[in-house]
Amino acid sequence: MKRLFSCIIAVLFMTCLSYSQTQEKSANSPNVYYLSAFGAISDADIEKNSTSFGTDNTAIIQKVLDKALLNPIIVYWDGKYSVTGLTIYSNTRIIAFEGCGAILRNNSDQCLLSNANWFASNTDCNISVQGGIWNGNGFNDALTPAQTHDNAKEGWICALRFYGVKNLTIKDAIIYKPRTFSLSAQNVENVFIQNVKIDVGENAPINCDGLNFVGPASNVTIRDCDILAKDDHIAFNADIPLELKWDSLNTNLYKNFYGNITNVTVDNVRLEGGLFGIRLLSCKSRIDNVTIRNIHGTTKEYWLVIDNYWQNAFPINNPGNGNIGTVLIENVHVESEGKSVPYVNHTYANIQANAECLIFKDIQRNRFAEDSFPSILITGKDRTIKKLIVEGYNSSENTETMPKTTNHIEINGTRIKYLSVSNSIVTRDYPSNNSPLLCVKNGGSVDCLQLDHIFCQGINNVVDVQGMITHISASNIIHTDAGPEEGTFKAAGQIAIPDLILTNYTGEKPTCGTGDFIQTRGDGFAGNVVPNKLRKGTYTKKKTVLILGNSLVRHSPSPEIGWYGDWGMAASVKDSDLVHLLISDIHHVDPSVVINFKNIADFERNFDTYLLSNLDSLKNPDMLIMKIAENVNDQKAIDDHFILWYDKLIKYIAPNDQSVKVIADGFWAKESINRLIEEYAIQKGYSYISLVGLSKDSTNMALGRFKHSGVAIHPSDKGMRMIEQRIWVSIKDNFNKK
Repeated sequence: MKRLFSCIIAVLFMTCLSYSQTQEKSANSPNVYYLSAFGAISDADIEKNSTSFGTDNTAIIQKVLDKALLNPIIVYWDGKYSVTGLTIYSNTRIIAFEGCGAILRNNSDQCLLSNANWFASNTDCNISVQGGIWNGNGFNDALTPAQTHDNAKEGWICALRFYGVKNLTIKDAIIYKPRTFSLSAQNVENVFIQNVKIDVGENAPINCDGLNFVGPASNVTIRDCDILAKDDHIAFNADIPLELKWDSLNTNLYKNFYGNITNVTVDNVRLEGGLFGIRLLSCKSRIDNVTIRNIHGTTKEYWLVIDNYWQNAFPINNPGNGNIGTVLIENVHVESEGKSVPYVNHTYANIQANAECLIFKDIQRNRFAEDSFPSILITGKDRTIKKLIVEGYNSSENTETMPKTTNHIEINGTRIKYLSVSNSIVTRDYPSNNSPLLCVKNGGSVDCLQLDHIFCQGINNVVDVQGMITHISASNIIHTDAGPEEGTFKAAGQIAIPDLILTNYTGEKPTCGTGDFIQTRGDGFAGNVVPNKLRKGTYTKKKTVLILGNSLVRHSPSPEIGWYGDWGMAASVKDSDLVHLLISDIHHVDPSVVINFKNIADFERNFDTYLLSNLDSLKNPDMLIMKIAENVNDQKAIDDHFILWYDKLIKYIAPNDQSVKVIADGFWAKESINRLIEEYAIQKGYSYISLVGLSKDSTNMALGRFKHSGVAIHPSDKGMRMIEQRIWVSIKDNFNKK
């Protein structure tokens, strides 16, 4: 009996414990609310240019939001409402139905949405806004503000304001017409913003910005956004100027507006024409571990600024010359419209702060609206950048625009300890001018400059030294169409360059200028630097060209691997593959030249059994360009004496000694086959073009554009252009001018 009684007691105890745990779990589960069920009236026009507000729903909606004080809530925003400003508490998730949202009523002079403890030292957490149209109604037109710019109670009047929030998510939302910032955030951690469209209005007044962050901030991700701002589209301000009219009234809050900003990713953002694109502002507070990639669109002035507040017209709360850690900037194609305001440095990217490491990769620039508008400007005395790496800068001026003169990369008054520029192209279709790839001036200096795989056409100098460069190491440099007496490296005035190493150089003149190159080393100074071992004017002009290649030359459609083109594999369009780029360059000089090309990948794979008679219709060209290697098995090339069959093929196709033979190795790194081809070309005295180093730069491949890896490792449009330019420089003097 005692045992039975004990069992009953145990069962009752476990039942009570289970019930208690169930009750506790239920208490922490979010409650779900629909605004319309509480009497909110959906009668507002919330679109961008609305002035029709309908019912004031502030009290009803705030009553729902206040429920988060007791329990986590999910609020389904199921209408179009007007309000005078709403407060959001911790553990609130707002989900707006399509086309629904809110507009701030005229003269509200508050933020449309703000977290509860924005002014306090403690923080809120777990706030999410998904979907919705959020109209800040900052002004009815450019001359009639609907809200004050700022006031002593609220500070800046923003559309969305989140200060002191941990775990903040904003997704799939539209923000219209704020009086100042579309989103203002400070002292935030773990922020995720995705698929947000911001439109401040075409005629917005000054200070209407996009996404604005003030330190401290960490773990911020911004993805897939489309932003039209008046000033900054996106800004990260580790420190801010004390220029606020109401600062004296809120001394303790606003003078503490600074702190480190770390672990930031900005990815796939379109800039829609505001003054400035992305800003990183640091005086003493640290900005570090920042990645900015896939940025497109237009700005009126620079798309990027990294500085310590250029105006210097107001006191700074934490003054200093900048404290930037590592910033990676990758795949940028933004065009600047030109000089729009008089008080800034006119440049595509403006750097004016101390920095540890700045990396620019795959930067495209094709529009030059103004003279003296550098692509990258490093400026400011008493500033030092320890490492500046530019990998994949691509710029072209063509005859569709008016020619401009500018320094592409300009070091103006700043010290760079290590500068690397590689895999970069500058081309102009005009008579040459003073638009160097790199210019060091006005007391600027570089301790060590390293250049590799550079192609420049139509500019007088690759490097124009008006400051100081202590050591230059340059390799794989192609410099063509410079002006008379101009050279690849220019030392101006009384400048003395202590050491210049130049190897694998193609150009007419390595050095020039009134300055002095104290020590020059490398085969670039051997005196025989024009390709094919011949000087201009000694070529026999050619009328037929044959290009034998593989899938880089042409690949028919293969839907099973996601390839639908009928041209060089992975090029975005036919005219962007290496063959059609080469055809364009040749025909620009001599339209009468006949150019044939063929994919002979079968020869690469089975060179010892391939029937050369398959190529009979292509025999006896004036010029033969061999672009094969990638599909040759390295070990088979050695075991089965590939070079014997390679030589047999060349002699079969172009037996005439007057036929020019141009030999290119492989785009991919294959040690044996590329070495064999190079040795063969040198032994025969044929023009040899090395391409293998190009694949070391991932931006020269179409990675990410195709799911099939075999397609994606082929050259991108940039890679195709790099290959074509190396071939074109080697052969162009073989053709008659028009």
